[in-house]
Amino acid sequence: GGLPESDHMEHEVDLLDPAMVAEMKAMAPELAMLQLHQSKDKLTKQQKLWNERHEQKERLWRIAGIFHGYSDFEPALVWYQKALKYWEQFSTDDEDIAVMTFAIGTIYKVLSQWETARELFGRSLKIKKRIYESDSPSIALCERLYQEAQDEVHDWEISKNMYSAGAGEDDPPGPGSWIHVGPFELDLSESEMDPENPRYTQIP
Repeated sequence: GGLPESDHMEHEVDLLDPAMVAEMKAMAPELAMLQLHQSKDKLTKQQKLWNERHEQKERLWRIAGIFHGYSDFEPALVWYQKALKYWEQFSTDDEDIAVMTFAIGTIYKVLSQWETARELFGRSLKIKKRIYESDSPSIALCERLYQEAQDEVHDWEISKNMYSAGAGEDDPPGPGSWIHVGPFELDLSESEMDPENPRYTQIP
């Protein structure tokens, strides 16, 4: 039969260590090279699978972004949640989850759905505090929005023209009309350099 394969990727990476390969060659040259090739093939397949999963998640997220780009919040949230649930099949606490829960939280905050916004910001914040440095601007922004959701205020959205505070009959309080800009996708993913400014990506 063939060689047993480890389910743990880190063990397979160890098999590629030059010192270990040299030791295996000395003991059993043919066995060593067979194991080495199998390990490399397995790593390639795992990387390819990860890429395919990531691309599928991005496709779902992009559909949501198109609806969001037209302020069509209900279908936008449906597709954002589809992307999140898809990725949760593979991980529940990585950086992708932190970014997605933060972005979805901002929408619920704009819609004044405070409890859901707090849950999402809280989940994002827990992951960010584990994977980012303590002085990360991403953590600071998430803490700010979590607190605003606690206080039930729209200060951040108003500062970004994402929400109108209301100035009369022609300008009632509510989600701003800023996003009606045609075929553009709002990219709510964060930038460590400038995490507060949403970016636009033109859709061809």
